[in-house]
Amino acid sequence: MSFILQKEKQEAERKRIEAQGISDFRGLWRRASARNCSNGRDEATEKLATSTNAKIVIIGIEERLPLVLEPR
Repeated sequence: MSFILQKEKQEAERKRIEAQGISDFRGLWRRASARNCSNGRDEATEKLATSTNAKIVIIGIEERLPLVLEPR
């Protein structure tokens, strides 16, 4: 019985380590994506907002309220 208990504790520790690795990866990916995509996203948004075909452009970022742009 103690062998089974030891095995389960080791498996729980392995899962904690795996979950931490996944969390770290997601954080790195999120920061890299934001840094690499922001220039292209800003340029694309500006082009869309100044397009004569656009009516209303709504953009937003997770922690901010949406920004509504109305081309003139």
